[in-house]
Amino acid sequence: MSLCKERSDLLLEAARQATFANNYDIAVRLSRAAWEVEPSFEAGHVLADALYSSGAVAEVEAVLSEVEHLAVSEPDRTRVALLRSFNLFWHLGQFDQAVAVVLQPRPQRDADVAEQAQPQVAGVGHPQAVAARAEVLRVRRDHPDPPGETGMRVALAPMLHDTPDHDLLGIALPDALRRRVEGPPRPGPAEMEALFRRLHRDWHGRDGRLLLLLGPNAPQRCSPSRNSRPS
Repeated sequence: MSLCKERSDLLLEAARQATFANNYDIAVRLSRAAWEVEPSFEAGHVLADALYSSGAVAEVEAVLSEVEHLAVSEPDRTRVALLRSFNLFWHLGQFDQAVAVVLQPRPQRDADVAEQAQPQVAGVGHPQAVAARAEVLRVRRDHPDPPGETGMRVALAPMLHDTPDHDLLGIALPDALRRRVEGPPRPGPAEMEALFRRLHRDWHGRDGRLLLLLGPNAPQRCSPSRNSRPS
């Protein structure tokens, strides 16, 4: 592996980590540096994605225009098309153009024929995923939210756990500090089940915008009784 390749890969991994941390300005700087070191498809796509997330919408298309000729497989060309369509749709308000980008036929190469003969996972490059995203864009274009509404959809998962961190980590706290940290007694499994059933009855599916989910904080923070499935 060349030194340039190693440096680019390191910068790209750092850019991805910055994106996961929602630090998009840093992600843009790191991915731009990776692109300058080695202008590969992956570097350009990570840069375009970071620009999209940071709101630098005008530059997204410029980067994608440089990147698309580097896409050598159908999944990669699809990644470019989806990011371009989302930028057109959500940031620039060019609804028809966004749908057209997703549905536009892309030339198939011999390598793609062999690739498509293999089992595919339903990811960003899968034809079903492309069709599904195109349908989402069409629905949002043809049925916009009424004026004054955000169009937000919410999946609500109230946090559920009954094992405090100091017990999980085996830290023996003084009684006074333990009482402060733990606060009032937590509801037991029966009370929590009743709460979730009531929330599900009253709110789940409300106006087609709200989903209620069970939200165990983490298995290790839930006692065996809390992890068990209700009868």
